[in-house]
Amino acid sequence: MKNRKYTFWSLLQRGRIVIPQIQRDYAYGRDTEKANNVRKDLLNAMFDALKNDIYNIEETLVLDFVYGSILKDKSMTPIDGQQRLTTLFLLHLYASIENGIVKNKELLQFSYETRHSANEFCKSLINDFIYDLDSNKTISIQIQNQAKFLNSYHDDPTIQSMLVVLDDVHKKFYNVEKLWEKLTTQERIIFYYLDLEKFGLTDDLYIKMNSRGKSLTRYEIFKSSFEKYLEEKFPTYKEEISNKLDVQWTNMLWKEECKIDSGFLNLFKNIFTLRYYLQNSEAKKIEDADRCFREMIASKEDLEFFIKFLDAFYLLYNKDEKGISEYYSRFFYHSNNGLGKNNLIRVFWQGDDNLFIKATSSTLRYAELIMFYALNLSLQNDLEENILFFRFRQLRNLISNSNFEMRPENMNRFLLQVNDLILFGKIPTDTFNQNQIDEENLVEKFSDVENKLLVFENHDILRGSLSLFVNNIVDFSIILEKFVDIFDDNYKANTPLIRKALLSTGDYSNRDKDERKRFLIHKSDAWRDFFTTNQRRFEQEEIIKTLDKINIGTDVKQSLENSSIDYLKASKKDWKYYFIKYDNQAHDAETQGYYYWKNRDVNPLEVIMLNSSMESSTNLEWNIFNWILFDNNREIIYLDYHGASKMLLLKAGLTMDAKQEGFKIEITNEQTNLFDNLLQENLVNEEGFYKIEPDEDFIEKGQLLIDKIELILQEIAVLDL
Repeated sequence: MKNRKYTFWSLLQRGRIVIPQIQRDYAYGRDTEKANNVRKDLLNAMFDALKNDIYNIEETLVLDFVYGSILKDKSMTPIDGQQRLTTLFLLHLYASIENGIVKNKELLQFSYETRHSANEFCKSLINDFIYDLDSNKTISIQIQNQAKFLNSYHDDPTIQSMLVVLDDVHKKFYNVEKLWEKLTTQERIIFYYLDLEKFGLTDDLYIKMNSRGKSLTRYEIFKSSFEKYLEEKFPTYKEEISNKLDVQWTNMLWKEECKIDSGFLNLFKNIFTLRYYLQNSEAKKIEDADRCFREMIASKEDLEFFIKFLDAFYLLYNKDEKGISEYYSRFFYHSNNGLGKNNLIRVFWQGDDNLFIKATSSTLRYAELIMFYALNLSLQNDLEENILFFRFRQLRNLISNSNFEMRPENMNRFLLQVNDLILFGKIPTDTFNQNQIDEENLVEKFSDVENKLLVFENHDILRGSLSLFVNNIVDFSIILEKFVDIFDDNYKANTPLIRKALLSTGDYSNRDKDERKRFLIHKSDAWRDFFTTNQRRFEQEEIIKTLDKINIGTDVKQSLENSSIDYLKASKKDWKYYFIKYDNQAHDAETQGYYYWKNRDVNPLEVIMLNSSMESSTNLEWNIFNWILFDNNREIIYLDYHGASKMLLLKAGLTMDAKQEGFKIEITNEQTNLFDNLLQENLVNEEGFYKIEPDEDFIEKGQLLIDKIELILQEIAVLDL
């Protein structure tokens, strides 16, 4: 049986799965804190992989490796993986019950030999017990109330655990549709099977390792195989690396409070990934360390890179007992606040863990890999700390503003340019975002050796990008100070207040390539799109100008409120007036922030809110005034979301459609009396137009018309009686 991925169902097709006598009892159903947490996490992960009707490969749950041996009768005996396999067996059993499958022969391929009672119980689960999934009684109670449930089963810990897990499976998966089909025809939950004999390991090794009372870990299997490979391929290095793995490097992970076994495997994979991209420009998915180490350490140069990389971190303990975490903290910090510090470099692409700890706990993303490489370069080369700090800051800025460029095919160039930046201070000329490259070459930035601009670069919105300020304001430090006053730690909650204040001083929107389309703030996390230079948008500098015009007093929040209040008091009711007064509805959080004008100069009030960046009669989009009135009158108005449709007043049988100078009314049924009434009261003209004067509020006047129509309908109904 080759080392490849399986589902539980596909593994059953290969032959019997026998839990051997040497294995411990099934433990996931025990009533302990650890077992409860493990069971909950595993079932939640399985549920996430199975809950959706449409199969998405990105949601596949990988349950790591299952190690075992193939017996003479071709049955498989798992040495490590028993707990996961048993849980999968119970889940498949439940799915077969739900699917109406009785006495499933394939499931009988799974058996327990830890105890005779456990073996018989597994057979009875399939052949003998009767289940009612709609019953108020739990599955465990149903089973225990049946004659085939023997008294001896109460004393078997495996059986008691299985009953607990079956109850939890029922609670979690009762409403999952097509569960059996998903488990047996799709690869939603997989694991890798590894035959110990074919992997070059012996049962003696397993017995030796397992004598500690633990299952053989994946790392222990890898380490044994890795040392064997070194002995064959690089014999002069074998003893050195074995000692480092057992002592120096293990102590390093222990002192950094990293997990040892999984920590090494993750760390090695990240180092292998860096090594590959330093030598190759083609994209490649690097496999887990225990599956690819032969390929990734194929030459003496590969091995020496690997050793030097790890030793660079370990040598910190010879220089300074405080170690890796302290070194990292001299330069970097992470925060969830809006405002930034002025003495450290804020990283935006990871959490509180430093990069070394992150590298031992997960596969690093490209941004993290680049900085991880830079960090290691700094350890392998003697650089002044203040120079290194400034170069780390430049690299952070480049990385933070190159999200679009962060692709595997660019990694080779990224790493080569990072080498030049960290060692020689040479700013990249390409591959990273060109706007940010240009910014890092600005005199104002390049000469900022005292890091006076760092506090602004560390802001959650700006993230290293200040060019919009530097290029458009002569005394940009003053406007940056105003920026951090307004966009404080509460800026996300204050987003409606800030955008209304900005609109009260001007039109801050970005123009699209299509001059009829503009982009406005709709979500609190969209501010970065406005304050970061973007070649795909035009007139971005307008937001700096509107920001500059806001008058800020001692109470910033009150100043923002006063700005929009003063604007609303003005008699001119332009489109900005409505975006300010009806802020929540005009800036619907479910849309993309794009607005469309067919002719902004002639009809500025005819604003269409788009649900995407494209305008089309078949797309979801709303006339702003129609949308607001519909939102206020959902019980009596219908609005088709496509193509900026007209409002339909359901009882009245007429449509209303907002235009530049009022609402166009059209009768859609036989309600001629209603239209006559509207004419008689001078609410509409013969063409059905309801005019609104420039000093009148469109929404207020539209609401009055809707209320009047409802009143007339009531009067007509009384007369008809």
